[in-house]
Amino acid sequence: MTRWKPDQQKTIKKIAISIFGNEAYRKFLNAETMVQGVVQDLKVLIVVKSVVVPVANIMSNMHHLIMRGVPVMDLARAVPRKLTEIQAYTTNRVRDIELEADLRVAVGSKDLNEANKIRAERRSIVDSNKRMSIWPLIEAGEFSAISDAGISRDEILLTSGKLNEYIEKKLNEMPEPFQTAGRYALITKDTALFQALQKSVDYGDFIAKAILYDHLTMKRGKTQIQALGQITEEFVNYDRLPGRFRGTMEDFGLLWFYNFKIRSVKIALSVIRNNPDHRTGS
Repeated sequence: MTRWKPDQQKTIKKIAISIFGNEAYRKFLNAETMVQGVVQDLKVLIVVKSVVVPVANIMSNMHHLIMRGVPVMDLARAVPRKLTEIQAYTTNRVRDIELEADLRVAVGSKDLNEANKIRAERRSIVDSNKRMSIWPLIEAGEFSAISDAGISRDEILLTSGKLNEYIEKKLNEMPEPFQTAGRYALITKDTALFQALQKSVDYGDFIAKAILYDHLTMKRGKTQIQALGQITEEFVNYDRLPGRFRGTMEDFGLLWFYNFKIRSVKIALSVIRNNPDHRTGS
């Protein structure tokens, strides 16, 4: 897909074939895949495996909330409570997906008793989720906008570049006693350390959103709609697409983390304007 005119496309095609032969497209595609894989590996290394970014993300979120007038004691009490609710919600979501599959089987086999039991359990899961303090944010779609600093959750959870694949393949060929030590030394995706770091990046912004939402509704007297409106603009939304040009530039490593760099400016200006001295609140 391109905005270039057909004549321009034909000219580029002829030049590419004249230089690289009839396999020009395959060579370009392989080169593109290789570069994107290397950049992807480096992003995972910087954002997750470095440990620096997960810690910095948590600390900056806490400082951000303090600048918005959230008391430190409220932060200390709220963080473990919100984390527990997030873990319960994700567990419920997994169970609900399993039940949905079981329900289809029960309906297909016309087992009405089993189908009713499954529906009752699914209703109890929904009721449990709705009782959580984070539910308004989940319902508003804020849970999907996790902080990934430019890495999609598919890249972290499901895929990896060729370099990571090669390293993990070689680790599996090592003697058993050395495999675990090697995985933790390289922080591969199947280690508990990687999963903990990934969760700290994934959940960091959402926990801060939930705490600020409680502060705005309970302490500042804002309505749910007003609070959600501020929450949406308060943190960098990485789910908004950057556009084809900038997305391609970031995929090739020609730009790095511009979602954060560009969108954090508006938030910084808002803090300067509304909370020049965080002790006064907003």
